[in-house]
Order: sequence, then structure tokens, then C-alpha cells
Amino acid sequence: MRLNRQFALTGTEPELHPQCASLDTELSQLKPIAELTHGWELWTMPGFGGKKRFWRGQKPGAEIVFEMEIRSGQM
Repeated sequence: MRLNRQFALTGTEPELHPQCASLDTELSQLKPIAELTHGWELWTMPGFGGKKRFWRGQKPGAEIVFEMEIRSGQM
């Protein structure tokens, strides 16, 4: 059941197929919209030979905006 729905004993939810991709794969399409993003940086985790990268914001109020396609659900 969805987080924003009332409890019901009956009914079903559609089967979801989420995708996950590291920033280091060609499948990753996470590219921030530069003019709407501030206070974030691309950060590489130490100790993994540069293979684990993340977007990192370190101050309250930092915003990062991505364009994405929602296949099922609501905004």
C-alpha cells in the first residue's frame, strides 16, 4: 500500500520495477540541472580508487534538481 493512502484490506498495488545505477555507470542519467542546483558537489569516496562517486551537499539549504521520468506513482 502507498504511504499517502488510507488503509484498506482489499485492493492491490501495481508491481514496481525500480532501477538503481551508480554515477560511475553508463546507465546513470543523473545530471543536475545547473541553473537550479546550488551547494552540491560531485564527491569521490576515499579508499575505493575513484570508483564510488556521489553528489554531496554539506550545508542546510543546498538544493539539487534532476529531471526524471516517473513511470508509476505521483509527485
